[in-house]
Amino acid sequence: MKDSWFFGNSGLKRLKEINDSFRHKALYQINSTNKCSFKNYSPWMSNYSNHLRLKNIYELNEKIVTSNEALNTIESQYYPPEDKNNFVSFSTMEETELDLIKAASDKVMSSNNDISLLFDELVMNIVPMKTTKGNFQDIGIGFSSHLAKGAIFLSVPFLELNSVNQLAINIAHETGHQALYVYQTADPIIENGLSTPVHSFVRKTDRPAIQSFHATIALAFMVRFISQLPESDESEYLADNLNVLSSDFKKSLDSYGNVTFTEFGKILLDDLRCYANEI
Repeated sequence: MKDSWFFGNSGLKRLKEINDSFRHKALYQINSTNKCSFKNYSPWMSNYSNHLRLKNIYELNEKIVTSNEALNTIESQYYPPEDKNNFVSFSTMEETELDLIKAASDKVMSSNNDISLLFDELVMNIVPMKTTKGNFQDIGIGFSSHLAKGAIFLSVPFLELNSVNQLAINIAHETGHQALYVYQTADPIIENGLSTPVHSFVRKTDRPAIQSFHATIALAFMVRFISQLPESDESEYLADNLNVLSSDFKKSLDSYGNVTFTEFGKILLDDLRCYANEI
């Protein structure tokens, strides 16, 4: 895509520039306000108001968080939105489940496509989630938070086959959220983003406009990931997912008639429409 704001060299360059700027400012704020000397940004610095509770995990060295101390700290501050009756744990993941997350992460990174590069640039930590009560969807759940820019939360799918493929798709989904969070550090994107309901083609229900726009971008990232996989990865499972996700992505772009986008938000929406015309 020529001059895309999300994909290709131009998308990566634009996101990297704004992401680097945000991370520099967040690191400076933490260090200057609290008389600290951290050398590098951490996703947990986004949650500035909880600095004292989170500072012990600022220097996490692992992409997939496995330290019980770190997971307990994260669990005390973060929770999947709208799932408060489905209790989860960030500290009881089995080795076989961690292996699935690692395999999916490796699959994304080795795919050598747009999503691989964006995942590498935008995602610093993966926090494993395990269901302890309630029934999550079989394909697994994930979430991202603007209070943890650079971290994604993932559970393992309950699938007999294709768990790695599905987890890789879920990583692409969450990477899309991270991309929009980066742009939201520079612009609100939607003027009435919280007050205007828009149908989400991920949740299949009306949600605040900015959340449904997040869903549209997540769909675009999943479509981009599957469509750029090498031929050796072709499977009926991936093909079926691509058809459904492509359809939902295109339909979602027609949902924003009552939404007031900022000038930059209009650019992003037009960019997504251009991509939809290509697939």
